Order: sequence, then C-alpha cells, then structure tokens
Amino acid sequence: MQILIAWLAYLVAAVGCYWCWTKLFFWVKQNEARLFVKLIGAILLFMPAPATQGQDDYVPAFIIVAFRGLLDKDPSYIDAVIWMLSGLVLGMIIVGFYILYQSLVQKPQAAADEKAKAEAK
Repeated sequence: MQILIAWLAYLVAAVGCYWCWTKLFFWVKQNEARLFVKLIGAILLFMPAPATQGQDDYVPAFIIVAFRGLLDKDPSYIDAVIWMLSGLVLGMIIVGFYILYQSLVQKPQAAADEKAKAEAK
C-alpha cells in the first residue's frame, strides 16, 4: 500500500513538473518542435524502469540514472537508459505519425474551408 501511495504522490508531482516543462519552452514557436520538446519532458518524467534486474519494483528511470551515477563506484544504469530510449523512440514514432496526419488531412481541409468562405463572400 505504501508503494501505491508513493507512486500516486510522484504522479501528482510529475504532472506539475510536466506543466512547468511545457511552460518553460514557451519560446519554441513551431508546433512540431514543441511536440518533440514535450515528448522529451514526458519521457524524462513518466518513464518507469525496474529498480534492479529481475524484480518487479519500478521507479522513474531518470532517478535510477541519477542515483546510480552519483552513488555507485561502477554505475550500471544502462538498463534505465535503454528504457528511456525505447520510450523516446516509440514516442517519436507516434509524434511523427501525428505530424504526418496533420499535414495530410487537416491542412488541406483548412485550406478548402478558407476557399469556401472566400467564395461565399
């Protein structure tokens, strides 16, 4: 039960940090670039990884990288990095398909709507 409460507290804090992350990059004007920046923030904050090999205890992957890198003399945090990179690749594929969908479906439709409005006047 304590693990569930700890994960719930972390989730609330991570959502707040993600909101701050999105507000931090207000200067990125291009929507596609903003999506990739949001993706990186989501992967850093929400990607879980196993705490140790072969166990069912999961912790945020960036915490594994940070603490093993700072506290261990021979850090082996490559497993957490692999989890984060796999989430990043999957997220980039999804964002890529979303951008492709926007460019193929929504923009021509918006252009057709503008043309119809111009003809109506």
